[in-house]
Amino acid sequence: PHVDQHSIAFNPRNQTQVYIGCDGGVYLSQDAGYSWTYRSNQMVTGRFYRIGLSPTDYKTTLAGAQDQGTWSIVTGGVTEMTGLGGDGSQPIISPVSANTVYSELSEGTIYKSTVGIGCGQCWNRIDGSISDTPPWDAPMKMSSAALGTTPAYNILYVGHPHLWRTLNAGASWTAISPQFSNGPINAIGISLVDSYNIYVGLQNGIMLTTNAGNSWTQKLTSS
Repeated sequence: PHVDQHSIAFNPRNQTQVYIGCDGGVYLSQDAGYSWTYRSNQMVTGRFYRIGLSPTDYKTTLAGAQDQGTWSIVTGGVTEMTGLGGDGSQPIISPVSANTVYSELSEGTIYKSTVGIGCGQCWNRIDGSISDTPPWDAPMKMSSAALGTTPAYNILYVGHPHLWRTLNAGASWTAISPQFSNGPINAIGISLVDSYNIYVGLQNGIMLTTNAGNSWTQKLTSS
């Protein structure tokens, strides 16, 4: 059965019949745990952390699910897993190529595919140069505006204790913020027209840079 068990119940009239409740739903064993069958058909047992919409095809959607991996609907077709298991977080589809897809798992683990969504095992991990200890559900965003001569679709940000940025579509990453004392970063807001302006939401307040991370000012502190 699926991992992460949360509950167990035996049939009081037949001790070889046992049910378990887990992150994947409900499973039944008829032989005291030696084999299991899925019993959650037509039950809603999923929880989605984040979704990613295709900028070029409104019928294509990605969704990161709690302990159920990352799922896709391509051009209004059937719902399928993308080949990445575990806890799915933020997926991103490139605005210039539907074959370039980024998918994030728990704790800021980032994968990239250049051959589309339904590619099975063609994902490559690209967060190797990030050295922070990330939060469980690290926010990730793609820029909407160019930064100098770097096109927007090559610029991504991910929030850890530092804000990390790539200017080469994930080949390398650079920290562009200090480690905020009221962190880690829970949300990222990038100007749609000026990528020098970036907000980050923290556990206690909001910080702003207007020069692409060279300096930061506190804009809000929660009580």
